[in-house]
Amino acid sequence: MKKLISILMIIIILITFCSSVVFADTDPITAMGGAPTADNGFFTTVAGKVLNIVQIIGAVAATIMIVMIAIKFMTASPTEKADVKKQLIGYVIGVVILVAMIGLIQMVAAFGGQVSSTAGG
Repeated sequence: MKKLISILMIIIILITFCSSVVFADTDPITAMGGAPTADNGFFTTVAGKVLNIVQIIGAVAATIMIVMIAIKFMTASPTEKADVKKQLIGYVIGVVILVAMIGLIQMVAAFGGQVSSTAGG
């Protein structure tokens, strides 16, 4: 069980590092893709911003939840550890669904950007 938890912690940490957003630019609008233009439509810009927000919230929520479940597991009695394991299974399924949906949305957005750029030019 310790091996499973350590593997899950490594996966969560990697997900958190891969989905972080850093605004090194002085203007957040420019960093998020700029104002809508003819090449970069309003929907694409708004969808990108929403996707970034969902990624950040998901990473923060996933990190908080894994810490809470780990603390519960460490302080639980042997009979309560079974309940914590059930919570962990649900948590892992939720994180996998979140990451899969974000990846799917990014693929659709990339495909849509390619279609609109070839159709317009």
